[in-house]
Amino acid sequence: MAKLRIRLCSIRNNNTSGKDFRDEAPKKYYEFDATKAKQLLAEGLKEDGLAKLPPITFKYNTSDKHKK
Repeated sequence: MAKLRIRLCSIRNNNTSGKDFRDEAPKKYYEFDATKAKQLLAEGLKEDGLAKLPPITFKYNTSDKHKK
C-alpha cells in the first residue's frame, strides 16, 4: 500500500524517479531534535503562565456518512 501511495504521489507531482520527494529534496524540511522541542515547549508554557499542557479533547465525526 505504501509503495502504491508513493507511486501515485510521484505521478501526480511529475516525479519520474519514483522516489519520495523528501528523499530528493536538497535539504530536510526539519530535523528531529527532542531536546530542542522540550526546550521550546517549556518556554511556551512559561510564557503563557502554565506549569503543564492543558487537557486535550479530540472531537471527530462518527456518523455513517463520514466513515465512507
